[in-house]
Amino acid sequence: MTKATQEKYPLPQTGFFRLPQIIGDCRKGIAPLIPVGRTTWWNGVKSGIYPKPIKLGPRITAWRVEDIYDLIERVEQPGLDRLAQAALKDIADSLREKGAGHLADIVSINNSSKELANLAREIELGGYHKEATALANIASDYQQSIRL
Repeated sequence: MTKATQEKYPLPQTGFFRLPQIIGDCRKGIAPLIPVGRTTWWNGVKSGIYPKPIKLGPRITAWRVEDIYDLIERVEQPGLDRLAQAALKDIADSLREKGAGHLADIVSINNSSKELANLAREIELGGYHKEATALANIASDYQQSIRL
């Protein structure tokens, strides 16, 4: 978590958030940190877009504060356009079909050009040449768009 994020969102540095503290609850006057609906949040958790929760009890689910700060930082960075996001999804699907689900999960959540370039090299070493080339091209395009 960067100092800028911590100053912008004066929240605890450690601990846990419950879901209403993350997505807000207008009935209780809680402003959202991540303004999405409950269903969107849970679908994002399932797909790996949002952090995995921690079960504190049989009916108590929470998220680590650090994970939410990291998510906020990731969301505030300039992101990939929809076409690049669709291409990443295709790459992840292809890796899953080839039995490399662990790499597919990483492709799904990484969104900085440096992370994508590093991941492309790792995928290449794993023997997934077509996917690695496509990922490297996305990383390169993304890096160029950031420079503009």
